Amino acid sequence: MKIYLIRHSESEDDDIDAYGGISDFPLNEKGQKDAELVAEKLKDVKFDVIFTSPYLRAKQTAEKIAEKCGCPLTEVYNLRERNSYGVVSGVTKELAKQVFPWITERIIWMKKQGTKPGYSNETLPGAENYLEFVVRVKEGLKEVLRSDKELVGIVSHGGVCHCIGKEILGTEVKLPKTEFRILEGNNLEDLELVTP
Repeated sequence: MKIYLIRHSESEDDDIDAYGGISDFPLNEKGQKDAELVAEKLKDVKFDVIFTSPYLRAKQTAEKIAEKCGCPLTEVYNLRERNSYGVVSGVTKELAKQVFPWITERIIWMKKQGTKPGYSNETLPGAENYLEFVVRVKEGLKEVLRSDKELVGIVSHGGVCHCIGKEILGTEVKLPKTEFRILEGNNLEDLELVTP
C-alpha cells in the first residue's frame, strides 16, 4: 500500500491565537486557499480513498483533495489530533493566561525545553496521555491498512504525523501545514517513509 500522509491546512484558531488540539475550528481563508493548492498538486494521484480525521480543519482539507481527485472520503475517528492542551483547548492564549496562568507558564517552560504539548510525554490537566494517544493512532493506522486499498491518502494533524514518524517509522516526521509525505507498507511493522 502507498499512503500519502497529508497535514491539514491552517484554521481559524491561528487567526485568534487560540490553543488547538481537540478544538474543532474550520479552515480560515488562507487554509482554504492552501487546501486548494495541495489538491491541485495531488490532482493526478489516483487515490482509491482519502481517509481523514473527523475534525473540520482536516476534513475540509480532505474534501478539497477528494473532490479534485474524484475519490471517496472516509472518516477515521482515531486519526484525530491529540487532546494535548486539555482544559485550555480552544481558548485564546490571552484568556488562558488570565484564567489558567499555571498551565500557560508550563506550556512556555515546555517550549523553552524544546518541546510542546502534543509532541511531549508530559500531560497537561485534562489532556490525553501520550501513550494512550500512541495506541489510538496505531489503531487508526491499522484501520487504514486493513482497507486493502493500493493507494490512499490520510489527512490528519501535526501531532498524528509526528506520532507516526516517531513511534511507527522510528524517524522524525514534522509536516508543515498542507504538506505531505509518502509511506509504503502493508502493516505497521513494515511501513516505511519513501519521501523524507
